[in-house]
Amino acid sequence: MPPYELLQTQYVILAIFGGIILVTFFYIAINTFRTINQKRDEHLAEFPEGIKEGNKPIPLFLIILYIAYFLWAIIYVGAVAIWGFNF
Repeated sequence: MPPYELLQTQYVILAIFGGIILVTFFYIAINTFRTINQKRDEHLAEFPEGIKEGNKPIPLFLIILYIAYFLWAIIYVGAVAIWGFNF
């Protein structure tokens, strides 16, 4: 057993993939704002039932889901490092 729980391979892999995912989400967020600013001049369609076409590429539900995932990952790594849970 290593002297520190955080030196195990699974945490290194989790940190690497978590970092890659985080950078990807930041890239998507930055490009989303650029796209919205460019598309403001375009005409949006409005349908008879009151449905409007929008420029929101990421729904609020997905943003909340991403935040919950990152919080769970951070809390899980901390809990395993501090209390030594083995799931």
